[in-house]
Amino acid sequence: MKFIKIIWEHDYEDEPITILIEIDDNRMENKRIEIYKDGNSKFASKPDHLDLNRLSESPFPPVEKFNALNDKVEDSWKEEVRASEISCNEFYAHWKPNRS
Repeated sequence: MKFIKIIWEHDYEDEPITILIEIDDNRMENKRIEIYKDGNSKFASKPDHLDLNRLSESPFPPVEKFNALNDKVEDSWKEEVRASEISCNEFYAHWKPNRS
């Protein structure tokens, strides 16, 4: 397993500012946490999606490739989105879907 943190700097109230993702060896999402400016979080995991509609159906690219693709974008996203690998402990410090 690998864990990814995406920071998205923007002014949209209905979009997350931080996304944390657990990916498997095939780079597919197992779990996702979306954290919003107001402090609320939404959660998704296999097999159920909890608060979010779905997990990504595409493999997450390596962080270096994700950031390099972002650097090529000419619009406002260029400086707003950045991904990095994080520890398992950091991911699970936020994993609190409160489901039984």
